[in-house]
Amino acid sequence: MSAPIAAENLAQAIRQVAKRARSEEDLRVGVEHALGATLQALGLTATPEYEKTTLSGSADAVYGHAVIEYKRPGRLAEKGFPAKLAEQIARYLTDLAHRAGGRAKQVGALERMIGIGLDGEQILFLRYSAIGRVRESPIPALVGSQASSLKVAEYPGGFQVIGPVPVGRESVELLLLYLRSLSRKPLTPEALAADFGPQGDVAPYLVNVFYTALQAHRDHPRVATFFAEWERIFGIVYGEELGKAERDAPELAALYRMVGGGAVTAPLLKPLFFAIHTYYALLKVPGGGTGLVAGRCAGGLFRRAAARDDGEATAP
Repeated sequence: MSAPIAAENLAQAIRQVAKRARSEEDLRVGVEHALGATLQALGLTATPEYEKTTLSGSADAVYGHAVIEYKRPGRLAEKGFPAKLAEQIARYLTDLAHRAGGRAKQVGALERMIGIGLDGEQILFLRYSAIGRVRESPIPALVGSQASSLKVAEYPGGFQVIGPVPVGRESVELLLLYLRSLSRKPLTPEALAADFGPQGDVAPYLVNVFYTALQAHRDHPRVATFFAEWERIFGIVYGEELGKAERDAPELAALYRMVGGGAVTAPLLKPLFFAIHTYYALLKVPGGGTGLVAGRCAGGLFRRAAARDDGEATAP
């Protein structure tokens, strides 16, 4: 199911729930059921927490960094109520941000959070900016939406409030985009190291592939030239530390789960380093990360180098 179709279907379901709902709880139960089915149809995994306790009260539904607060149908049409709801959601978000650690981490957590207010007929969104800038929407501006700001006493900047706007395909598509973004892993050093470092599955697999391919094609002139240039730079960089590196080679091989149980002798140290350096060099190339994960670079890297008929070989 495509995202626009899913958004249209979910918007219709939310409006139908609102027509039948007699209370905030009726709305929450009905919308959460429809939302869960939609996320599943889109292949997204979500584990919401309901009535999550914060210092300011209990948030209705918390999806990771997103907080959804439900209100009885029609409340967002009441004069002054959207501002009160925005303040309530802002308090929930700041309460949750307090759990992130130090002040800098709290601000960072707030900037990743999304606040959503919904009464089944209208919906509003909150996003925090530490510098008070207007946060860009992942889709075109919602028709009829108005943006306002909400200051936070204990943090710089403030919240940008969008809406309320009618529940429709566009507004629900924005809701789904925000929830979808929660399933993506954060681009933090810790998350990247977990996926692409030696403790993950990608690095050991590709380092083994590169090492094996290099050894199989070492006699080819172009591969030999390629490796010799890297070896020259390697010697300049490591110099007198090479002896210690040779002693640590078995441990390094075990770290990358080298074929053969990690028993790498001194003569194979440099090819091992070469394979590791090649892996991380490719990982840093713009657009190269996707190729590495998909395995497109792995199988033929050295075979292509050996088969080239023109051009100069260069070190990674």
